[in-house]
Amino acid sequence: MDIMDINGIKRQAEGLFDFMAAARRRLHRHPELSGKEYGTQAYLLDFLKNEGVERWETADTGVVAIVRGREGGGCVALRSDMDALPIEEESGAPYASVNAGVMHACGHDAHTAINMGAVRFFNAHKDDFRGAVKFFFQPAEEGEGGAKRMIEAGCMANPVVDYCLGLHVEPYLPYTKVEVKNGALNASVDGLAITVTGKGGHGAYPDMCADAVAAAAQVITALQSVVSRNVSPLDSAVFTVGRITGGTANNIIADTVRMECTIRALSPAVRSAVLKRVKTVAADVSRAMGCGCAFAPVGSQYPALINDPGVTAVVEAAAVSCLGRENVTHAPFPSMGGEDFSFFCERTKSAFYHVGCKLAGKGDYGIHTKNFDIDERCLVTGLSVQCAAALELLSNV
Repeated sequence: MDIMDINGIKRQAEGLFDFMAAARRRLHRHPELSGKEYGTQAYLLDFLKNEGVERWETADTGVVAIVRGREGGGCVALRSDMDALPIEEESGAPYASVNAGVMHACGHDAHTAINMGAVRFFNAHKDDFRGAVKFFFQPAEEGEGGAKRMIEAGCMANPVVDYCLGLHVEPYLPYTKVEVKNGALNASVDGLAITVTGKGGHGAYPDMCADAVAAAAQVITALQSVVSRNVSPLDSAVFTVGRITGGTANNIIADTVRMECTIRALSPAVRSAVLKRVKTVAADVSRAMGCGCAFAPVGSQYPALINDPGVTAVVEAAAVSCLGRENVTHAPFPSMGGEDFSFFCERTKSAFYHVGCKLAGKGDYGIHTKNFDIDERCLVTGLSVQCAAALELLSNV
């Protein structure tokens, strides 16, 4: 058969539906948190062994696999994240989580099942295409930057990855639709801890102290002007203080207050400028209040996810071929949420896109909620577009 025939790709994706649905349900039933995906890793390694596919462990709990086609050509990587969230599931599904307090509430089980389907597709056609397809089964997307650790472990080399594709299921779209966006799709994320240090003492004698609480209050107030007065209205940025700790009693002036913040932006230039300005304002205000100030990274540190125009155009064309023009939409604006696929975007030409998964009759349950579930027909949509786009990219190398 002609592997590039879109109808053939769709038929084969439909033929893999039962396999992908069973894999997804197995993964959903046994979710694991970031960095603890040992059972998931073992399950994937066993699957790949049975498929006769070259594979290796990476980044502690991750897996890389490769299917090599005919001699020559380039390399396309297909990434799926596979960690779950610390949520107690209440979906009522027969395949609901058996791990207390842990749930696949973000669709990573679906992403992994789609990638497993892609392994079967390309392994069945390794004599029909030139080049190689790598499969990144990535751990720790939810806040720990597993993509960065995989890259540091060498997943982009031997052979060098020319293009990378990733997807995310989205419950605001039906399974028949795909959403793409050129350029910035997700914001950079910088977690920052700001520690204000003063001189503690008795609450009755403030003149003998340097009140870290009072200084921190002024710092927080001043920092609210960073985005509104230091970022162009035509750009986007977010500064949020999410946590404050300090003090031991009502009559003791605290000598230390720690604030944990998140800073988000859609361009590297704005990211750098906001981070620099936050530190300058916090240090200067603390000094004016007679206190010191120190900074440390905390939590996620992701660059912005910026899609490559050429690769995005290939994904869009593949989606149109699979689903029809009327079922392919453009995201009207980027998200200020983070996504560590951005690390792959920094290393090679890449595109990340959304596949609808809205489950009719389920209600409006979004990702990261205890009732989240998907219309499993999205597995066929995702696999069809991934395979069609990957083949087109391989033909362009």
